[in-house]
Amino acid sequence: RMYLVRGMLGVATNTYDASGDYSRVSPYKHVSENDMREALNECYVGNIQQIPPVLPSFRFLQKSKLFEGRLVSRDPCEVTINGIEIVEFEPPSFQLHIHSVGR
Repeated sequence: RMYLVRGMLGVATNTYDASGDYSRVSPYKHVSENDMREALNECYVGNIQQIPPVLPSFRFLQKSKLFEGRLVSRDPCEVTINGIEIVEFEPPSFQLHIHSVGR
């Protein structure tokens, strides 16, 4: 699978996705494209244990009609990240291509 990810450095939201309100704002100007590339490759490329955020998982289940009033499972699942490519880096915005296998 390949995913296009858009994000903003220095911002966290209360829903862990773009629909939420800012819950934290941090400095980001010290982060270079090379710093980001090194951190992504060191921390996320290879086999990782992924725990999906609560609200995006809940919204997905509602839309897919799989939700039947149950709690959303947030057990970790193994995902293999084959590679992460920075396709745009214009701080605070960035875009990544993520190549993965899993789920």
